[in-house]
Amino acid sequence: MLTLASCGGGGGDTSDSEQDKRSTTVAAASEKPTSSTDASTTSAEAVAILPVGGEAPEGYRLGDASCDADGAQSDDTETDDTKRPTWIVYGVPEGWDAQGYSGGGSGGPQDSQELTFDTDGGNSSDGRVKIGVEWDSRMPDGTVLDVNGDPFESFDYDIEYMTEPEKNARITYDEVASVEVGDDSADLFFQDPAQNPEELGTTMQYKARVLAYELPKSSAELDETSQQSFVVTFEFDSEDVDLTQDDVEKILGSFTIPECTWDKVLADAELRLGVDLDGDGHARNAEDAQEEMQEKLDAMRDNLPPEAQKQYDDMREQLESDN
Repeated sequence: MLTLASCGGGGGDTSDSEQDKRSTTVAAASEKPTSSTDASTTSAEAVAILPVGGEAPEGYRLGDASCDADGAQSDDTETDDTKRPTWIVYGVPEGWDAQGYSGGGSGGPQDSQELTFDTDGGNSSDGRVKIGVEWDSRMPDGTVLDVNGDPFESFDYDIEYMTEPEKNARITYDEVASVEVGDDSADLFFQDPAQNPEELGTTMQYKARVLAYELPKSSAELDETSQQSFVVTFEFDSEDVDLTQDDVEKILGSFTIPECTWDKVLADAELRLGVDLDGDGHARNAEDAQEEMQEKLDAMRDNLPPEAQKQYDDMREQLESDN
């Protein structure tokens, strides 16, 4: 059996009137004092659409941010969820326990992520909910692309049986709500397993596209922004989990960008664009990135055994003498 799925979709560039609605905007550096060494630094605007450093609804708790965490993410089922940090966080009911993590990418804010939560406090092997985040790919004009690189049309997809074409089917998602997420709204779609029990069983899915932030298009188009968005997928077995649409909407509405994630987004964009985005009068450059990497390596050195520390120090001294 071959399954082809479409995912992703959404808008393009935002108008001035839409940007007026955004609550978290980084002011242009020209509006702030600049340092003496960076007086000529070009500045531009970046806009956070998700709240930066938001809070969870009552009875919910936020996850931990990757950039605030010590050590790497883990898929150890016995590890507390504070050891499963993610770049984008959201609130889940306080009784839920994180039981697994999967994801990947370049090690930055736009990495994919999926957390598996145990909703019954570990009292059974059932009650699992998966919440995944997958960032969109876009054309330069803002058009969202699906997994095949074509313009996104819908979350619907076809199931094709090569040996039994008469069994081919289309799986559809129905729009069931519009949820406020930060300074925008996300349309929530639902996949009802009853439409094809043979293929879907009792697995329910909700999907929504969330706008996260806007950054300058390029160093040549600093006055024009491009939207960055991701698709959230909720998946669970309706026979094992008592998760209502209202629960899904609360979780979706709680998505937020940790402050350290937003700082990382701006720092990475400054390095790529060569402009000041955080309003400090300085654009992060290659030297800054190298110094930051060295600081991380030096911090790791302190956790090495004495013999390894000496080898590290000797190597560092040799590199410095070569330069």
